[in-house]
Amino acid sequence: MPAHLLTEEQEAVQEIMGRFPQFRQLIDALDTPFESDARAIACGDIVARLRSLLDDPEPANVEPIAGASAMVETDDATTWQSFHPIFELLSAASEGTKLTAAGYLPPAIADRVADVLGLESFERSTGGESKMRDVFGLRTALQKAGLLRKTKGTLVLTNAGKSVLSNPGFLWNHLVTRMPPKPVEPRSRDFVAEGTLLVLLTAATAHGELDLSGAARAMTLSGWRIGDQDVDPYHLWNMDIWQAEILRSAGPREQPFWIAARIAPQAVWLARASLLSMPPVPLIGRR
Repeated sequence: MPAHLLTEEQEAVQEIMGRFPQFRQLIDALDTPFESDARAIACGDIVARLRSLLDDPEPANVEPIAGASAMVETDDATTWQSFHPIFELLSAASEGTKLTAAGYLPPAIADRVADVLGLESFERSTGGESKMRDVFGLRTALQKAGLLRKTKGTLVLTNAGKSVLSNPGFLWNHLVTRMPPKPVEPRSRDFVAEGTLLVLLTAATAHGELDLSGAARAMTLSGWRIGDQDVDPYHLWNMDIWQAEILRSAGPREQPFWIAARIAPQAVWLARASLLSMPPVPLIGRR
């Protein structure tokens, strides 16, 4: 459509997409002419959340943490306190941790991480990491985040992991640059990439609770299915979206996450900084 024929609302959407082109394929899938009001509502919600990031980079009603609004080295003590479970796992792997024959953490270490995560008795198991989804999920997330790796049956730190463990303030910048999904080819769609964007956006604009029902509904309305089912919030926690595990681990854990999806201020700031760090022009195809 010629620019002079765009409505004010469409111009606003174009402006937002210019800053956040990573969302364009998802928005285009929702913003299809003659489709249902549900799609229009989902599209409008995403655009409104993105606009709020630009209008108010520092979220209301969320206490700031040191260095959270920019790419800077944060205070070591603040970072350690905010992401204690992450540092517990990094510390455990500092000298190399021999995994079990099945490839899991030794039960004693899995138990320590469960303690730091604040898991209730019914969320734990004498069977170790293989029976504790939260511990396994966080460990896997740290591997995908480039902080841990497996070599010859041993869990060790990557170079980035060593840097973070020796200087905890570096963790913030590392996560901010790693949390956004990798760019996809133009006019291509990717479930994990789009799901990750919506998880980050929901977290970045959350006010105390992280409700992924809207994100799951937007994925379904844009055409995604899991088998023959609509996308459910559960899928966004369990479909290789490792960023969700990092967000879950931030801050104090007052009660089981699946009972009340509380989100800590640290996670809100991390999600916002991650989205705002994304380049306004896609990297794919640039020279």
